[in-house]
Amino acid sequence: MQTKPTCPHCGAPLRRKRFGVPMSPLKTKLVDMLKAAGQEGLLLDAILERLPLGGDPDPTKRKRALNVHVNQINNKLEDTGWRIYGRSGRKFMVHY
Repeated sequence: MQTKPTCPHCGAPLRRKRFGVPMSPLKTKLVDMLKAAGQEGLLLDAILERLPLGGDPDPTKRKRALNVHVNQINNKLEDTGWRIYGRSGRKFMVHY
């Protein structure tokens, strides 16, 4: 069983960091998936299958929720030179 990292002083859950930026577990998982996909990126449907984006079965709402998370991640990554880019039904992690 995997345990969540906690602060050694107060026991509070620690946020994971990607590119030096703290993120929630869901955002961390999305960044890791896209980084691992490389130049090929991931199809939106493949992302939606792997991420728990609420419980709504409506694909339109799930895609909207994904885009909200992507925008939030891009805001956090603004000064890192990385961002998530979408094109042709795929999402990519790009370094600019």
